[in-house]
Amino acid sequence: MPHAILLPVMPRRTIALLALLALSGCWGGTSSMTLGPRSRLIETPPRARRPAAWEMRAIDSQPPPGRPYADTPITPFADRITDFAIAAALRRPLPAPPIATRRPLTIEPQVDWDGPPPARLDAIAVAIEVELILKRGEPDDAAPSERWGRVRATLVVGRNGLRLVSLRPGAVTRDDRGGALPPGLEGLDAVARTLIADLRRGDVSGYALDERDRRLLANDAVWAQLHEDGPHLGRAREMGAMLESLPAAPIAYVLDDIGVLARDENGDLYGLSLELDPHAGSFALATSPLVTVRRLWPR
Repeated sequence: MPHAILLPVMPRRTIALLALLALSGCWGGTSSMTLGPRSRLIETPPRARRPAAWEMRAIDSQPPPGRPYADTPITPFADRITDFAIAAALRRPLPAPPIATRRPLTIEPQVDWDGPPPARLDAIAVAIEVELILKRGEPDDAAPSERWGRVRATLVVGRNGLRLVSLRPGAVTRDDRGGALPPGLEGLDAVARTLIADLRRGDVSGYALDERDRRLLANDAVWAQLHEDGPHLGRAREMGAMLESLPAAPIAYVLDDIGVLARDENGDLYGLSLELDPHAGSFALATSPLVTVRRLWPR
C-alpha cells in the first residue's frame, strides 16, 4: 500500500465524522478551486444521530481497538500524538510532546470539553491536515494550466494503513506562507512525495476506505454518513494532470490541525483536536487550549 492518503473536500464543509478519522466532503469542480478560510479539523456532522434499532446492524459490544497503527512514515508521530492527546484530554500526567509546543507546559494545560469526560478513551485513528506548497507565483498573470500550486489534504493513519479523507487543489499565491516540517514530523515529507507520485499516476485507490475500516469504526450510522457525503477518489486523474508541471516534492508546508478519533467504554465517538501555529519558520502546538474535545456520536 502506498505511503500516503488524501481525499477531496468541498468548499470547507467538513463532516468530521471520520470513518477513519477526520474530515470529509465532496470535491465539486475542477477549474477555479481556491482554499477557503481555516476551519477545525474535527467538526460535528450535521445529520448524525443515534439510529433506531432497526436501522443499524448489530455490532460487537467490545469493538476492536484501533492500535497498533499500520507501519507508515508518520506512524511514530501518530503514536506519540495519540498518547499525548489522550493524556491531556483525561487530565493525566503528560508525556513529552511529540513536537514543540508554542509555550512551555509549566502549568496544567487547558482542555476544552463540551461535556463530562469519560473514564477512558481508546484511539481509532489520527488525522493530519496539511497543505503542500509546490509553487508560488502571480495567479492573476498565470496561464490556466499554470495556476495550480498547492495541494490541501487530510491524511489519516489507522490500523489498516493511510487513508485519504480530504483532498483539493489550490492556486499559486504571491505570499510566502508555509514553513519547514517541525522536528518529530519529518516522516510527512516521505508521505507527501509518495502522494504526489500516486496522484500523477492517477491512482489513489489504495487510500480508499474499505470493509476493514468499517469493522474498525464499528458504527454503521457514522459509516453510512461518511459514504453519503464523502469525497470521490475517481477525481485523482484530474488532480494528477494538474500536478504534471509541478515539483515532485513540496517547497514548504502549512500545518493546521491534528485530530485523534477515539471511542469511550460505551462506544461513543470523540474527536480530540490539537492546533498547530506557525513558529520560528516551522510549526508548534498551540496551548490555549492544548486539546479541544468534542463528542461526535451520538449528539
